[in-house]
Amino acid sequence: MGPATPPYPKTPTFNPTDLAEPICQYALQLVTERDDTCHPMGTAVPIGSCLALTARHILSACRRAYGFEEQQSGDRQFDFVMHAFQFSSGREARYWSVARIYWSISSEIAALQVRSNPDWIPPIFPRISFNPPRVGSRIVGFGYAANVDVQLDSLMVDPGAHTAVGEVIDVFPRGRDRALAPFPCFQVNAPFDDSMSGGPVFDDSGHLCGLICSNLPPFEPGEDHASLVALLRPSAGLSIDAPWAARPPGSWYPMLDLFNAIQGGARGLDGIAILPDGKLRFRQES
Repeated sequence: MGPATPPYPKTPTFNPTDLAEPICQYALQLVTERDDTCHPMGTAVPIGSCLALTARHILSACRRAYGFEEQQSGDRQFDFVMHAFQFSSGREARYWSVARIYWSISSEIAALQVRSNPDWIPPIFPRISFNPPRVGSRIVGFGYAANVDVQLDSLMVDPGAHTAVGEVIDVFPRGRDRALAPFPCFQVNAPFDDSMSGGPVFDDSGHLCGLICSNLPPFEPGEDHASLVALLRPSAGLSIDAPWAARPPGSWYPMLDLFNAIQGGARGLDGIAILPDGKLRFRQES
């Protein structure tokens, strides 16, 4: 299940969030490190004991900043370290390492293979809705909207957690446009910060329904923000080799198989199928 959804109004808000709030356990602060220098890179959402989802453009930014090689096997070799920090009871962070990254150029959703102390892995993960939220409904987004003060030796982080609330303005099941947002997404008026990218967005029933993607501030006084949230459906087609008892070690499989195992009964999951050519087919809602 997801976090409880207090009776927030749909009026757009953007507020600091105490790190002891339950919503913090559903997000990871991503930090890259190279040559003893750390940089905040965004937010991710743990969806299982060894997997998290984030926004692909965060990894594209890492590629521009650091560079990495793509191997024939599809592996990506990089010369930086990515850390992930999770909060559950204040400023002391639980540490997750990022072992592998997976993405597709046809989707804004990327996956991270993560590792952590088994005692730190939360007992629950957010329930996912693969359906887009209704236009006019409320959403709640969360992420880390300030620069990070990281002390890796003590796992102390000051990430600037924020929660944003808003209303669904429009839904683009096949993408908003061919240039900037060609992926399935929806638009909200919640005022997201750039470094909240990859953070979870929950619908009115507390289901994870998307990841924070972008924000366009108002041009004129009185206008709303125009923020985009990436829908989760395309993640089902990602090919991963994360450890899973149902698959031999090192084998690759589509994330749809894993979703059917760990998110069975999730909204909209039965409307996703993988075609023989590897493309996804989505059943249209009435």
